[in-house]
Amino acid sequence: MALCVAILATDGVEECELVQPRQALERAGIRTLLVSPQKGEIQSMQGDVHPASRHKVDASIGTAADMELAGVVLPGGTTNPDKLRIDEAAIAFLRGFVAEGKPIASICMVPGH
Repeated sequence: MALCVAILATDGVEECELVQPRQALERAGIRTLLVSPQKGEIQSMQGDVHPASRHKVDASIGTAADMELAGVVLPGGTTNPDKLRIDEAAIAFLRGFVAEGKPIASICMVPGH
């Protein structure tokens, strides 16, 4: 069974910081799961102000918290981390990874963007 890594994001996530790490993980044979406080889709941005793509959410935080996940990636932008750091469910989700000693990757900037 392939490893599965959560990517925790919400509306306003920087497009390249969501897409490029996800592609790299999947090329390495690691399954990814886009996790968000909301269901449906999230809107990614370019440079925090220009709408980019919409991305299908694979699981809400509540659902993902009960899954066997190997780690979590936190893409950046300005809006994504600002929204997540005040979301109690997102904080609890991340604390679960800390408590289990699982890796947490936080992205600030993707080179060339």
